[in-house]
Amino acid sequence: MTLRPQALASRPRRIWPAPRTAIIVVFLAATAFTALPAQDRLRTDTRVLEESLRPSLEIERIEKPVSLPPALRTSLQRGDATQRLRVTDTAGQEITEQTRARFDDAAVVLAAPRAEPFIVRLDHVEQVALPRDGQRIPLPGGMVLPGAAGEREMWLQLTFGASPIPVVWDPDQRRYRTKLWFGLRASDHAPGDLASPEPVPVRINFVGLTAEEVAPLRLERPGLDHEQGLEFHFLPTTEKPTLQIRSSLTDVDLDLDVPPRVELRPVHRQIPGLGLGKTDVVVAHLLPHGPAIAVDQPLSVTLSIDGRATPESTRVEIPAGQSETRFLLRSSGLGPVTVRVSAAGFSDSVRLHQYLPLAPPVAALLGGMLGGFARSFLPKARRRAAGRRVLEGLVVAMIVFVAAVLGVAAFGLPPAIAGTEAGAFLTGALAGFCGVILLEKLTRSRFWNRPAA
Repeated sequence: MTLRPQALASRPRRIWPAPRTAIIVVFLAATAFTALPAQDRLRTDTRVLEESLRPSLEIERIEKPVSLPPALRTSLQRGDATQRLRVTDTAGQEITEQTRARFDDAAVVLAAPRAEPFIVRLDHVEQVALPRDGQRIPLPGGMVLPGAAGEREMWLQLTFGASPIPVVWDPDQRRYRTKLWFGLRASDHAPGDLASPEPVPVRINFVGLTAEEVAPLRLERPGLDHEQGLEFHFLPTTEKPTLQIRSSLTDVDLDLDVPPRVELRPVHRQIPGLGLGKTDVVVAHLLPHGPAIAVDQPLSVTLSIDGRATPESTRVEIPAGQSETRFLLRSSGLGPVTVRVSAAGFSDSVRLHQYLPLAPPVAALLGGMLGGFARSFLPKARRRAAGRRVLEGLVVAMIVFVAAVLGVAAFGLPPAIAGTEAGAFLTGALAGFCGVILLEKLTRSRFWNRPAA
């Protein structure tokens, strides 16, 4: 079939190039890109990388020494100083490589930031010994404040102190306690109004102990007047409880010095009062995290009683090679009684309660009534005297019960048995029955019936 010219003119024109043409264009563009010099591409990538790593501070080209504080100097001298040193700006950005810092005797040589403060610290967590009682020690690391032309630079260091050391046991809290102090120390030639450009945050973490969480601290000015202290109560869970101090100036771990302690362990915390009850109290020598430990030599324990109770002995001692001893405490009245012991600088206390014993005495009285009334069933017993026998049984049963609980050997009854409800009832019944018979025999004897002179 032959197409007419009008039909050909009515077809729409093709706007996009043919597929073959598009493929040729893409191939030529790729070839031109790969033809760029490799050195130009490398220069472009290097410039982008340098811009991303550019420090926030303007670094001087000339290296100069910066004298180190004793704490940081001592830490660096114990190992490879070039691998242990870290330099950052106040925002925490790493500038160690840019400053080309290196350790030289008692100073660090670096290209310091121009008139901007920076931080020199260790690149690891340092283990620091606990200071003596009340002493403030500077922790390794600090902030360097460059001086003006011709002036020395100034340092700001984090300081730590604790008191009392060793820590003491608080019997009321049932935990060890001490007070921690944190502050800033400036160089000796620093002006009195010196302040940190940025507040120094301090976080406190714990390892091997339980304690309440401590809110982060913020330090701004050096000096004792600007220190921040906190009461620290804790209970060790391992042999070496550790205090972790983390700040922008330094990271250190402190092993707490926690000595062994003594602990009171009463067998019963509630005992019958009025002298009718007693309990054993154990005095144990313990490690800080709880296990018992034997003493190398006899340990004398000072005992004191606050309340109406009587120990069997006021001299208590833990024998050598043993981890505990015990003493007997007998009630003497009603109400609370506090027992305190102290040994080797540590003390502990425990509170006992003396209650009014009702069940054993009532059981003894019921037994005495039954025993006295049982006398009426014996042969030749007068029926009219039953009421008097019950009263006599009550009196005799109470006397014998109290004597048995107090341990009077004449009755031959163990106090532990006589002090229970069943034992008291049995004691009262036997005492009432036998006591009534004994009283009747005494009233019929000639000694009681002879006329008065």
